[in-house]
Amino acid sequence: MNQSTIPKIENETSAHVAEVTSQQPISEFSIFDLTLAQALKHVFLNQREAARIKDVFLGTVALEREPEYLPIREYLADGEFPPRLITLKNSDFSHPTPFPALDSNGTTTFRLVGDQMGIGQNFKLNGVGNSLDLENVILVLGRVYFQARRFDLMDLVYRITFKLQVAWNCYPELYQTKPLLEVASLAFAGRIEFDEADCDYLQSWLIHFISEASDLLTYNASEQFWSLLRTHPKLRDKVLNLRTLAHVHNPELYGNTRALLESRGLGNL
Repeated sequence: MNQSTIPKIENETSAHVAEVTSQQPISEFSIFDLTLAQALKHVFLNQREAARIKDVFLGTVALEREPEYLPIREYLADGEFPPRLITLKNSDFSHPTPFPALDSNGTTTFRLVGDQMGIGQNFKLNGVGNSLDLENVILVLGRVYFQARRFDLMDLVYRITFKLQVAWNCYPELYQTKPLLEVASLAFAGRIEFDEADCDYLQSWLIHFISEASDLLTYNASEQFWSLLRTHPKLRDKVLNLRTLAHVHNPELYGNTRALLESRGLGNL
């Protein structure tokens, strides 16, 4: 919140100065001079957005007891948080592999199915050494997102989305599908409408990711996938509409489930 600048007031002199009653200087005020009852009344309750203030206050107190507290504290301190990104000098991955796709100009390009941010494969996540690490990292990022959204830390929401994209792009097979759908369930909890103008960055990313990667999600996590869409009928309508449009414009990309699985390193199944 920006602090407003107090304008400087110059002293004025006139023939009527003597008529002005002198005032005692105002003593400095500190919130610590208030009793708890006074603080609750004047700072938290006697405000137009009292409910919001109380929610943030109580949420901050509760957050200190949660494991998400440390990542958020690190983010507020230096803009980064675990798992930290590792930039790769060479991004020659055996899997997943990019797929030929048509861009908006009708030109064939190569991209990973599900790479909504277009970041490619230039990163890894520090500390992820196996599939269990990967699944756990995705779930932790989902919980940190929940707190970031609560405190309106939208830059942190973007950074969380970026790391979820790295988790999908830069690790093979489909270990990511179930935890990503769990994150989606958390992100969409309570939502009825799915107008992207009202969605935060992660929610919008999830809508398009689920649409594009739906064949892979249904292959490895069919029950979770359809449970999510049954819970949110308007999300289902949006996902299926986007999926249909994508298939019309890029049948080579979405028409061959076996090729999609092979691109993730699952060709022997």
